[in-house]
Amino acid sequence: MFTEIYRQLWMLDWWSMLSSFLDFLKMQRNDLRKFVSSSTFAVGFVLSAIYFFDVELSVVATFLFASGLLVLSMIALALIIFLIVNKFRKNRKALFNLNLDDRKK
Repeated sequence: MFTEIYRQLWMLDWWSMLSSFLDFLKMQRNDLRKFVSSSTFAVGFVLSAIYFFDVELSVVATFLFASGLLVLSMIALALIIFLIVNKFRKNRKALFNLNLDDRKK
């Protein structure tokens, strides 16, 4: 059993996996970097609350569930507002109307 697992692990392309992981760590996009850093901070905050302040796990689970529900409701509300604004907007073609024929020559 262990020899088969060892053989499977040996056949993996470790260099390719390492280079793709390092490319991920570079994080050229700011939004991905902000998401990862804020998620890391949130996880650290919750774990420190559990460890140092003796908070029960059920309280933390309720807090995380309520936070997720709040985020999902905000996404749904933003989608509804977007659809309402998009329906009542007068001109849907473009944000700026540029009349190129009216330019002075």
